[in-house]
Amino acid sequence: MKKENINVPESGVTAFGDKIYSIKEIFNNKEVEDYLKDELLLFFEDVELKEESRNKIVEKIISSAKNYKSLREYEKEIYKFLSDQNVFDKLKKKTSGRSEKMYELISPFIIKKTVLDLGCGKGKVGALASKEGYEVTLADVYKNPHINQLDLQFVLMKQGKDFPFKDNSFDNIFILAMLHHTQNPIHTIKETARILTKGGRLHLIETVYGIGKESLPKSSTTIENKFASLSFESQRMITMFLDYFGNHITWDYTEDPDKFIPVPFNFNKPKKWEIIFKKFGFKKIISKPIGRDKASGVYHILYIFELEIKV
Repeated sequence: MKKENINVPESGVTAFGDKIYSIKEIFNNKEVEDYLKDELLLFFEDVELKEESRNKIVEKIISSAKNYKSLREYEKEIYKFLSDQNVFDKLKKKTSGRSEKMYELISPFIIKKTVLDLGCGKGKVGALASKEGYEVTLADVYKNPHINQLDLQFVLMKQGKDFPFKDNSFDNIFILAMLHHTQNPIHTIKETARILTKGGRLHLIETVYGIGKESLPKSSTTIENKFASLSFESQRMITMFLDYFGNHITWDYTEDPDKFIPVPFNFNKPKKWEIIFKKFGFKKIISKPIGRDKASGVYHILYIFELEIKV
């Protein structure tokens, strides 16, 4: 991988053997480009930009994506462009409350008392669980400065390594919109099963592709139905770009190499995830699409899995 790619591979295969497309390749697909144009226009409309401004921004994002010399230059260029358009204050306001929404989805399924918030980010979801009386441990590969404001234990993890916890350590593990960021998601699931108590719960919200119209609720939006009408490979390409764009530009832009969020594009279809979970001893409680993530900095389809470990 070239240095300028900054944890964003532009060739090779994912952990599941799927082709990794460069950002340029993604926009060479007309079906994908058309969808992404609509998605981005809607996104900037939702953050209350005027039509002329959002048209200008989306045109710039797409044209530069087709002609960049390096991803690092593309990120700097688009981040500065969005800053000049005063996007980020509006974005921050519009996308607040994501942690509360995720916790609301999983809270009915939390059991007993111990919780590991794995890939905790700022630790906000874990903090919400702690306020309800659960014994919470936070863990991530990078310690966000916000965690210093929380009176919670934090454990520093290492990508690709076994978890630094004993067997049967936690009654609950949260993995929220994080699994696809790991280098080896299968290893993450295996280790999760190991450190859960018998009957413990995995609370997983994950970005997925492979969504058909039949799986969406009747209340789905026009853009969600449009996504579901595309080929699964087009869905995967769209998800790749939006995940990259959100984590390296609109949400977590940084010039500090130690803080780059890895985006290895390790997405999977819901049915394939369920096969993997079953292999490692999990029993499904629920699994269902919860629609576009409107508080992520870009919109992508999220899926909730609630699972109980049997072994």
